[in-house]
Amino acid sequence: MDRGPISKIARFWHTVRYLRPVQIYGRIGFALTLPQADSRPAPRKRALPRENAWVLPARRRSCMLQATQ
Repeated sequence: MDRGPISKIARFWHTVRYLRPVQIYGRIGFALTLPQADSRPAPRKRALPRENAWVLPARRRSCMLQATQ
């Protein structure tokens, strides 16, 4: 359903007219920049815990003193 270049221009105008100038500059800048690959080395692996090292959960007081009805 190509409605022609006038329709595209009208849609563009109705989209852009409510944007603030900083948003327009941001869109232009985003369209003109090329994404850069992250060439940093991968982070180191975390040390694994000892075999069979169980960590107990935090001890807390009971918050339910009686059954609710």
